[in-house]
Amino acid sequence: VDVVGVNSNLPDGNHVLMWDLDETTFDEVFKNLLTVQRIYELPNIYILETKKDTNYIAYCFKKTPWLKVVEILAFTKG
Repeated sequence: VDVVGVNSNLPDGNHVLMWDLDETTFDEVFKNLLTVQRIYELPNIYILETKKDTNYIAYCFKKTPWLKVVEILAFTKG
């Protein structure tokens, strides 16, 4: 069985931003990611619900170096 997944790697060695936010509310996710977006001057962040009312994933398709990805994800509340 072939398993296909999603990761943040880009061919040039950079990454896209990916969040996995569980046991929270959409309002908290939105508020926290808006703060991150403003501080790091990010383009659109897309939020998807993975479990009704409690779990979310989010993507930002800005090409970002790995150490900056780690910084941004560590800064994100939730």
